[in-house]
Amino acid sequence: GPVRDIVLLNAAAGIVAYRLSQDAAQAQLPIVERLRDAQADAAAAIDSGAAAAKLHAWAEATAALAP
Repeated sequence: GPVRDIVLLNAAAGIVAYRLSQDAAQAQLPIVERLRDAQADAAAAIDSGAAAAKLHAWAEATAALAP
């Protein structure tokens, strides 16, 4: 639905920015292609449960650091 679409678009933008920071040659690829690939990767992470697992691990780690 539309909420998932926005979540995927936001995640894709972050993934594209990260990949560009790691490899400047990414800038040579069309932005639409980079966003499409990153959106597919974001969807796979959500659908596989990897994104939820990472969020859970992050929440546990930050809770352990709280005073």
